[in-house]
Amino acid sequence: MKDLARKILDKVELGPGGFADIRFQNSETLYMHIQNGITHEMNSTRMGGAAARALVGGAWGFSTTADITKESLKKILKSAVGMAKVASAKIKEPRKVDSSFASQGTAKLKMDVDPKDVSIKEKLKITQDYEKSIREVDERIVNSTSRYGETISSETIINSNGTDVTTESGVFRLISGAVAREGNLQQRVSDDVASSKGIKSILDYNAIEQGTKVGEKAIELLSADKPPSGKMNLVMDASLVGVFIHEAFGHACEADGIITKRSILHDKLNKKVGVEEISVTDDPTKDGLRGSFMYDSEGTKARPRKLVTDGVLTEFFHTLETATMLGHEPNGSGRAMDFRSPPLARMGNTYVEAGDKSMDELFEIIGEGVFLEKSYGGYVNPAKGQFMFSAQNGYVIKNGKKDSITQNVSMSGMIMEVLTNTIGVGKDEFPAFNGTCGKSGQWVPVTGGGPALAVKDLVLGGR
Repeated sequence: MKDLARKILDKVELGPGGFADIRFQNSETLYMHIQNGITHEMNSTRMGGAAARALVGGAWGFSTTADITKESLKKILKSAVGMAKVASAKIKEPRKVDSSFASQGTAKLKMDVDPKDVSIKEKLKITQDYEKSIREVDERIVNSTSRYGETISSETIINSNGTDVTTESGVFRLISGAVAREGNLQQRVSDDVASSKGIKSILDYNAIEQGTKVGEKAIELLSADKPPSGKMNLVMDASLVGVFIHEAFGHACEADGIITKRSILHDKLNKKVGVEEISVTDDPTKDGLRGSFMYDSEGTKARPRKLVTDGVLTEFFHTLETATMLGHEPNGSGRAMDFRSPPLARMGNTYVEAGDKSMDELFEIIGEGVFLEKSYGGYVNPAKGQFMFSAQNGYVIKNGKKDSITQNVSMSGMIMEVLTNTIGVGKDEFPAFNGTCGKSGQWVPVTGGGPALAVKDLVLGGR
């Protein structure tokens, strides 16, 4: 179908500055969901189709089909061109794609353990054992869940600039959650294991042992101290740093928000955004992480993106369009959920780079405060620079030492405060946050992490 797509693209009339691509995508997914001993969902799905984009007169058109034939491909490209022509009459700021942006390549998925070599029965047992081990810890566990997911995809991108790329990818994850309740007090705990290169890490995880730990942690938190509240000094563990750097800072680095000035960072390129000890990288080429890939959905080869260098903002996440609009090079950030969705500027594996402080040194720097551990979701507004995140638990820091454990706790503040108020960067860097990132109705797998950070004057919000 690649040759056919190339012939169709070569014949289409796009006019000056025109651009078009055809993208084929196929995926196979297996999903299992166990809750409180009941199998709520177990399904296997195959999906495939093609998408056509056209940039005509400075406006985009987009059309898809699940029927991959010569006539259907010609039809969706014609439809995309027609929509672009209609939209171009009303567009205020014409979109552009540099005609020199083209790639050729192939990326095969090399798996440590192919999920096809493990029976569905065995995967179901792992998922069931994970949930059961949580539930059986204590009768005060009122909700126990486990989910197993695997997706293997292939994508081929052909465009009018000469791009010809075929890539394979995979995402594999086992995740759990526990809710413990005593009276009116409720505590939440979760854990997971994830990979992009097969299910060896899931098979090695020991679901029964790890599930028991999740349940025990949830019960432990019922009798933990109530978290303090107010402005104070904090140490954020690698998981919370990963959530922050992804949600609060990474989204603010997406170039579509920069162009429309919906990001707090729209005028900060090459300016100081943090202390000199802070550097931030997004690297989708890291082996095996949940947010890893070799080519994006526009066919651009992925590479590390250095967002912050020694406290200075140095790069954004770019698609072909945003790179052209801002006069930069595309950097492999154009990700699409599937063939039914157009590529958007997205993250992969985003992390703060390691510093030189041990955990004991970070506690000493803080003196009096709280150590926050294990992220548990949150909220961010990149345009206003506000965030609120939850941690599964905290530890009070007294006289520079980790002391008593606290219950579920939240922190909040302004995006720029964390990087500018950092007073210590840990030396041990971990990919500690496995997430599924949402944007404009699309969901893609990501990873976040880094070392622990000591930060002054952030707001701890209590339970």
